[in-house]
Amino acid sequence: YPYVENPLLDSAYGGTFRSGGREKDMIKFMFGLPEDIKAQMFGKITLEDFNKKLLPTNSSGLLLYRAPEFSGSVPYDEYPKKMSSSLSTIIIGDPIYKEMDDLAQRIYESIMIGNITFIDSSYDFHKRVYTDPELIKMLYVSNRTELADKIKQIKENPDLRKHIVDLQRSNTKIDLNTYSKELIDICSQK
Repeated sequence: YPYVENPLLDSAYGGTFRSGGREKDMIKFMFGLPEDIKAQMFGKITLEDFNKKLLPTNSSGLLLYRAPEFSGSVPYDEYPKKMSSSLSTIIIGDPIYKEMDDLAQRIYESIMIGNITFIDSSYDFHKRVYTDPELIKMLYVSNRTELADKIKQIKENPDLRKHIVDLQRSNTKIDLNTYSKELIDICSQK
């Protein structure tokens, strides 16, 4: 995918609510980001989906954390275009992914699209996605403050952003022909 010089968003998360399985991690990373970070969630996710008991509120019931924008669903074939309008994304996993130690294909889609692809360090605790020390230091995050600080650092330095995108792509060594063949092989086994 072509590199987008001026993304409209700073952080985007696209997907479904997964019956609340990722709710705590969605709140952990996408809620409460500073005002100067434009964050958006899209897909079949709305603010009303979130358990109000998990969202800190004041005595009047108002959210203490700034919520991201919610922009609704997009057709699957428009997902890459939507994601490429964002500087970054955060990869989180519901408890079953963490228990199975499984990696989602969304990681590699995001890297191919050109997102700075941050990963919740409790999700890929073996650091299998990135092996380069620079990427490990920059792209594994454990909380919203760390994520926000790194997004700001990258926003302030466009050369750093381009360097990380290129380094992600070379570090993960995605061979699209092999990926496609293996995906077809897996699907034909069902």
